[in-house]
Amino acid sequence: MGVLPAGDIGAIPTSFWVVAGVVGFVLVLVAVGVALSPRSRRQLRFLADRTGIGWGIGAVLVLAATVSFGSVFALGGTTTGRYDYVLAFAFLLHAAGLFLLGDAAGSLTGYLAVRRTPRRDAAEVAPGERVAVDGEAVAVDRTLETPFADEPALCYEARVMERHGDGGNAVSAESRGVGGNWRPEHRAEAGVAFDVEDATGRVRVVPDGADLRLAETAEVSVATDDDLPERVRAFVTSPEVGVGFGAHDRRYVEAALRPGDRVAVVGPAVQNGAGGADGSTFVDAREGECLVADRDVDGLRARLGRRVARSTLGGAATAVLGYVAMLTVSGAA
Repeated sequence: MGVLPAGDIGAIPTSFWVVAGVVGFVLVLVAVGVALSPRSRRQLRFLADRTGIGWGIGAVLVLAATVSFGSVFALGGTTTGRYDYVLAFAFLLHAAGLFLLGDAAGSLTGYLAVRRTPRRDAAEVAPGERVAVDGEAVAVDRTLETPFADEPALCYEARVMERHGDGGNAVSAESRGVGGNWRPEHRAEAGVAFDVEDATGRVRVVPDGADLRLAETAEVSVATDDDLPERVRAFVTSPEVGVGFGAHDRRYVEAALRPGDRVAVVGPAVQNGAGGADGSTFVDAREGECLVADRDVDGLRARLGRRVARSTLGGAATAVLGYVAMLTVSGAA
């Protein structure tokens, strides 16, 4: 195949249209799978929660990757067969960079929302505004028990992760938890009202439906031939969970906010008709987007900012490197 005239879209080789067709076919399969499979919906929700990449950003990334690949040939690139594998690797490198940029775009929204929210002392929180408050997490009426470690908590997230692609179901103790692809099988969240206490007083928080940004506090790793601990067995067989025992290695992970932990809450302040901890105002996740993190507000902002910066710089460098490699390998550069 000779060098294509720059900008000759009609002369784009068959390989590009094959890739574009495969991408379209995969997207159709994903859409059908999401529509029919609860497991697929769980996995996509897990990806969106962890990366900030939803359907909108995902569609833009797929379009950008397809256009980038096609532009290589429109700029005069060729395929010789000899370097096709190298070209494919360069494309995957470019796509990985685009994925990181998508993560940066998704994370930027959350970062700006936290950054622009005014920080308030507990005694200054007033209804009708979105606030950021931090202090010590204090139990009010009751606490929860975490499902795996059986520890008192004010809110928690529990995840069931299952390993696939490890070459078999029977895994030795030496290789347990190593390799393979860990997929989310189930995620559960729960919380009870608690107070945030600082030097000025307390403010009540209702975390129902909040975005929990908590560090992992316990993990139970179980191979396929292991007996499940009683609390884990009760969790996976409960009617509201119902994921059963599985045929692969599993990790049961929980992240919890415990009484006495440092906590930051960013969310809407509303009027509490029943009376709050030190007044009639509280932060209610049921009234709008709310974030609960196990650190102070400054630490939360710094953490979100670092993630945006890492994904932006790493994504831009990787995407550019992959694209330059595609141009070089194809002879377009």
